[in-house]
Amino acid sequence: MIGSEWRDRRGVVTYQRWGRFKVAIDGDSSVRISDAFLNCVGFIGEVAVEGPSGVQGDLCGTGFFVSVETNGPVRHSYFVTARHVRNTFNGGKFFILVNKKGGGVLAIQGGDELWWDHPNDNAADVSVIRIDETSEMDVSHIGSSDLATLEMLRKHDFGIGDDVFVIGLFSFAPGEKQNMPIVRHGNIAMLPNEQLQTELGFTDAYLIEARSIGGLSGSPVFVRKTVMIRTRRVDGEEIEQFDSFLSGAGGSLCLGLAQGHWDVKESKINSPGVMHDQHGVNMGIAIVVPAFKILETLNRTELVNDRADRDAKFVAERLPRMD
Repeated sequence: MIGSEWRDRRGVVTYQRWGRFKVAIDGDSSVRISDAFLNCVGFIGEVAVEGPSGVQGDLCGTGFFVSVETNGPVRHSYFVTARHVRNTFNGGKFFILVNKKGGGVLAIQGGDELWWDHPNDNAADVSVIRIDETSEMDVSHIGSSDLATLEMLRKHDFGIGDDVFVIGLFSFAPGEKQNMPIVRHGNIAMLPNEQLQTELGFTDAYLIEARSIGGLSGSPVFVRKTVMIRTRRVDGEEIEQFDSFLSGAGGSLCLGLAQGHWDVKESKINSPGVMHDQHGVNMGIAIVVPAFKILETLNRTELVNDRADRDAKFVAERLPRMD
């Protein structure tokens, strides 16, 4: 998919190096999400039945593909999800369900592979695992440079009220012939300048106004600029003009991953807590693990060294022998 291009009636999606995608929308202020975003997610579940026809099991959450850019020739691809989703398997076998080129779905099986958590923040609800992709997989990637740091949010003037959208598993209708992600919209409700207390402990987190459901745990959360309209007077007449305009899914950054929702049981309406189950009253406030926590996890010393080793090995295997 390197250098290829896909166009629909809303605009152009350009696939760049390592399968990463960028979206350029031509003047459409619609909130519709480009189809290209849907393929960056995969559904994850625990293996219940394993046979000649493949694996079966209950899907329990979502994750997404991130590629880390280096100066080397190797595509470094990772699957990112919430740590509490990964802990669901308790060391058992799991599978990641992705769409397959030409139609259908493909189950990527795992069991003893190494998951990596945040290097020093035990309350950061994030886990990553390296993925060796095959030509059958129909996936796209979020580039690590599109994971929003605090500096990037300030530079591009993202803030309270800006639109967000979440892409993930609707466990009641995941799709049989292909993955069918659900998209939920909302807005940034709070960008705290101090840590929040969750059931995992005090941690850095964002709050968005969007109703989360269990299957969305681990989903990517994207933020995009709200249309800003200013008026100016020309010959005494007020004229509206777009001062900053990022339409459709263009100009989006990955804000982080969906951790859970702020829940409150009906019997304890004044004692809110963070819940990951389906019980209680959903307050419509979801917790997002900041993207910089994902970056810090991907930049663990062990993973940085692993990427360097893989790049060096790739080059060495292709150097002409001097026998």
